[in-house]
Amino acid sequence: MPEYEALLSLGIPIIEDAAESIGSTYKGQLSGTFGLTSCFSFHGSKTLTTGEGGMLATDDDHVYERCMIMRDHGRFPGDTLFQNIEVGYKYKMSNLQAALGLAQLERVDELVHRKREIFSWYQEALADCNFLTLNPDHPDVENSYWMTTALFDDSVKMTKFEMIEYLAKQGISTRPFFDPLSSLKAYKGYKDSERARSHNKNSYDISRRGVNLPSSGRLLKEQISYIRHIFEKMHG
Repeated sequence: MPEYEALLSLGIPIIEDAAESIGSTYKGQLSGTFGLTSCFSFHGSKTLTTGEGGMLATDDDHVYERCMIMRDHGRFPGDTLFQNIEVGYKYKMSNLQAALGLAQLERVDELVHRKREIFSWYQEALADCNFLTLNPDHPDVENSYWMTTALFDDSVKMTKFEMIEYLAKQGISTRPFFDPLSSLKAYKGYKDSERARSHNKNSYDISRRGVNLPSSGRLLKEQISYIRHIFEKMHG
């Protein structure tokens, strides 16, 4: 989570990206409660899932009313006569997805606790692997650890994509740390991408060295021990 006090002090409306941070807190306040609106993802990989889709949350009555119209083809809530008042799209999840999400929400504390437990297993298992670092701690943040991420130092002579391929051959499924948007082919032609590539040194550095480790709620401690063994073998 970012430093929301500093962001809010700017005096501009904040749309909070809480997609991956459900259960995390900043100075004791839950993720998703800082912005004018906040956005959550319920993709299948997330801590709390409906299979796909997400949720927008807000305390602002005007924003809420606008969203209720925009999410349903530009119709007023409860309209069963299909009288669209403006052009809109459909952003509603199905009843089945909502039921799944509600059931997960009722046990969100259990799910978040499990994620934190898995991260603690990684911390213990990889404590002596001085060629990598895990998700950093911040005194004001309690992390929910959606993913456990390893940053490898330059003594590991592999790109993150080579690392993912190597680990896959050992039966370990991983994902790359996200690339900066300005580095992706889709944004290559945008003028601002040139500025971003030259200025965003930290994001480019972290991205090239970061791999998201297995983080399923069904992960076993013995499997993490196996991952440690493979890392030690890999690093020699």
